[in-house]
Parts: sequence; structure tokens; C-alpha cells
Amino acid sequence: MRLRTRILGGFVAVLALVVGGGAIVGAVQRGQLIDQLDRRLSEIVPLDRPGPPVHDPGRPSPEGGVSEPITDIFIAEIDGSGATSTIVDGQLVPSPTDLSAIAEDRPTSRTFRFASSADGTTRFRVIAEPIRGEATTLVVAIPTTDVDETVEQLVVMFVVVTVSVAAVLGLLAWWIVRLGLRPIAAVAATAHAVAEGERQRRAP
Repeated sequence: MRLRTRILGGFVAVLALVVGGGAIVGAVQRGQLIDQLDRRLSEIVPLDRPGPPVHDPGRPSPEGGVSEPITDIFIAEIDGSGATSTIVDGQLVPSPTDLSAIAEDRPTSRTFRFASSADGTTRFRVIAEPIRGEATTLVVAIPTTDVDETVEQLVVMFVVVTVSVAAVLGLLAWWIVRLGLRPIAAVAATAHAVAEGERQRRAP
């Protein structure tokens, strides 16, 4: 293999390692953020059936005052017929969660999954918990907006770093191949000429 090909191959390998490392870091970071949402959901969902439906937190209740602080949590119940009733619809929830897939699947144990809003503009991390002794499933959802924005910023930063590394590697490869290897190429050409019979030929 020619020296020039080896050098270019080495730079391509370095760039591939940068891209692969960035992809791994992004995947790990996203997984950790999702795990944090799952832990938060696990803390919210009680082991037994929740109490009577409450008013939307942060809005005046019929008795006056504010029932709960503003929240980004969406809580609902799915009964045995698949009908959905909302318990908490937080003001920070952009749009109600689409629970049709969960109503069809009817999980028999606690499960975590992703869902979208009814209008398709928001993604949610959802926990579905069957209520013991009843044909009802408790569902709690939290928007993944913060997670998505964090990952998006990480991707943008990674793209900028990758392009910068590729530019530096490209310039370095160009310098080595076009300028740094020129003396070696001259010596190789002289050696080839001498071997062909040009005994007076000398390398610069």
C-alpha cells in the first residue's frame, strides 16, 4: 500500500472514531435523561388507586384558592372499556397525551413507553400502571421537550466539532500529501530513473 494511501486512511479512521464517539456520547446522554424521567414517573405513580380526581393544578378550585402548584404532569385513567378520563391536566402540558395505543394494548404490568400528543406536536414519556383489583390503568405522562432540546443542542455541538475536526484533518492531510511527501516522491522518482538506466540522475 502506498504511503499516501496509508496517511489518508489514517485520517479517515480518526474522523470515523470522532463520529462514532460522538454518536455513543449522544446515545448515552439521551438514555440518562430518559432514565431521570422514568425515576420521576415512578415517584409520581402510587402503588394503590389514587384518590378522587383533582382539579387541574394551579387553577382555582370550586371551593376557592388554588389546589396545587403549576405542573407539567398529565394523569389519566383508562377503564375496562377503554374510555379515558383525565385526572390532572397540567398547565405546562402543551397538548393532552394520545392514549389510544395504551388503551388498545392494556398492559398487565407497569410499563414505560413513548407517546405523542393528540395533535402530534409533543412527545411524552409515559408510565402505565394497572390498578390492582380493578380493570383500570393509571397513566402518567411527562413531556420530553427538555430532553429533546438538550439532545438537539448536543447534536448541533457535535456537528460543529465534527466539521471542525474534519476541516483540520483535511488541511493536514493536504499539507502532508501535497507538500510533506514531495521530497519523498522526488527521491522515489530518482531511484526509479536510476533503476531504468539513468546513472547520472541524482536526487535533489
